[in-house]
Amino acid sequence: LFMKELEKFKAMLEKEKEQRIMEMEARKKELIGLSEDYSQRMRELDEKAEKIVADADKRIKGREEKLKKQQQLMLAEQEASLELKTMSDQQKNRLLEQHKQNLENLNKRMEQERQRQS
Repeated sequence: LFMKELEKFKAMLEKEKEQRIMEMEARKKELIGLSEDYSQRMRELDEKAEKIVADADKRIKGREEKLKKQQQLMLAEQEASLELKTMSDQQKNRLLEQHKQNLENLNKRMEQERQRQS
C-alpha cells in the first residue's frame, strides 16, 4: 500500500513537474516575444530620433546661412553708407546716373526676353 501511494505521489510530482515546465516554456516564449517587440520599438524610436536630429541640423544650418547673409548685407549697407558719406555730390550724381542706366538696361533686357518668349 505504501509503495502504491509512493508511486501515485511520484506520478503526481512528475505531472506537476511537466506542467510547470510547460508553463515556464510558455512564459519564456512570451518573454522572448516581448523582448523582440521591445527591441523593434527601440529601433523605431532610434530611427525617429536620428531623423529629428538630422532635421534640426538642417534647420540650424539654414538659419546660420540666413544670419550670415543678413550680416553680409548689413556690412555691405554700412560700407555703401560710409562710401556715400565720403563721396562728393558730383560722384553721387554720377553713381545715381549709372544706377539709373543699369535699371533701364535691365528693363530693356526683361522686355526683350518677354517678347522672345511670346
